Amino acid sequence: MLCDKATKLCRLGQAEGRTVAKQRSDILAYKRWGDAYHIVAGARRSILIIDSYFQHSGEYESSIGEALLNTGKLSLSIYLASPDKDFGAQRIKEKERPKNKRLTYKQALDESLDDEMSEDYRGRYRAKFNESIDEIKAHFLRKEIRLRIHKYPTMPATRIIAVDDKHYIIGSFPLLGHNPEYFCFYLHDENLTGADLDVVGRPKTQVRLIRRISDQVWPEPASVRSTKRRKGRV
Repeated sequence: MLCDKATKLCRLGQAEGRTVAKQRSDILAYKRWGDAYHIVAGARRSILIIDSYFQHSGEYESSIGEALLNTGKLSLSIYLASPDKDFGAQRIKEKERPKNKRLTYKQALDESLDDEMSEDYRGRYRAKFNESIDEIKAHFLRKEIRLRIHKYPTMPATRIIAVDDKHYIIGSFPLLGHNPEYFCFYLHDENLTGADLDVVGRPKTQVRLIRRISDQVWPEPASVRSTKRRKGRV
């Protein structure tokens, strides 16, 4: 069972298919994402967030504000699912209960293959994406924060918060639900051994890959601004 704040997990050593040892793990499980935000408040250099779209600025604001009191400056990088692909639209669909009471959830998801309905969800996700950027800027565009917003072109796989590139809060994208209402795990990259060392390597790899495949959307890169100016002259 998860306790009110965090629970340490057990890891089982394996030898020839048999459980041979039971050890305490340094991986923590939290009932809700909000229970782990004190880790964000402890940031000293950087905070990186990978999400689908972003409507949680208010939840982060106090933690990031607390971190700024200790550091004076922070780098904040936020990665959102690209509106140029269908993954964000699909995510909106996955979170909704069928409006037509005669449809099951599965039938409603199957209906998303309809072109007209797909366009509706694409438009709704693009609006969510643009609203996310406006919300992020409204809360975190300040001189103490080096803010960068990016878009990535793949399916949202794992929600991740990385603090100072060594503290990782990770969780899933649940069906019919929002991430902050679900449990998450906390892993750190300090003095680990055994299975914990292998496990923390997974979110580190995801962060590295997302960085590699993403495009910055704010501040708008100079190359994009130059292209827009050239098109404006045509």
